[in-house]
Amino acid sequence: NRNYQSPCVSALETRTTESSERIGYFRGDRAMDWYSVELIDVVKIFGHRDADRDPIVAVDGISLQLIQGELLTLLGPSGCGKTTTLRMVGGFETPTSGRILLDGKVINDVPPHRRDTAMVFQSYALFPHLTIYENVAYGLRVQKLPAREIRERTERALDLMQLTTMAKRYPSQVSGGQQQRIALARAIVIEPSVLLFDEPLSNLDAKLREYMRDELRKLQKRLGITSLYVTHDQSEAMAI
Repeated sequence: NRNYQSPCVSALETRTTESSERIGYFRGDRAMDWYSVELIDVVKIFGHRDADRDPIVAVDGISLQLIQGELLTLLGPSGCGKTTTLRMVGGFETPTSGRILLDGKVINDVPPHRRDTAMVFQSYALFPHLTIYENVAYGLRVQKLPAREIRERTERALDLMQLTTMAKRYPSQVSGGQQQRIALARAIVIEPSVLLFDEPLSNLDAKLREYMRDELRKLQKRLGITSLYVTHDQSEAMAI
């Protein structure tokens, strides 16, 4: 819905300041914090080389805002553009038009590794040749952080996700629910401003999916990380 606004900010007014690229929001005469994430009239069109086939409009002018710590779910059937929207926020797709802002700064052309975001993929995308510990620590090593900081932050993330006792195992040696927790630990260990979830529970059985969605919501509230969550399951969207 191109006119959608989060219920948390539906009564708020946006404006651009003269002195910067940031867009703030205001309640009455009092300036509040910046939006954590904002999409302004974002469009994504996938073209065809075949002249006989029309381009596909995957996302048609979506606008939305998330304030710090908010969790927003994008709910809809397959093919409606929700995953494409998520991938544009993460930098894995480039919008055809419109603007995407992170903490008030336009990030349309910023590559994924330079955005303060982390994505939890539907397939988990774990490295099969790395241990659970090495999978979680991978992002910190890419950032070339000191060895001591890598160790401390990795151990904290493993403890938070209750994975400490299996740190030396490989992904193939643990269950689907545990693999999902590894993917979560790998995402939160880099301490992103925004967490992006691409149907992270769809590969789990019904009972485990119900348990993990409750755990996900508790974790997000505890950490206070702004989150964008994609799903086609209405009960999951409302529960989380």
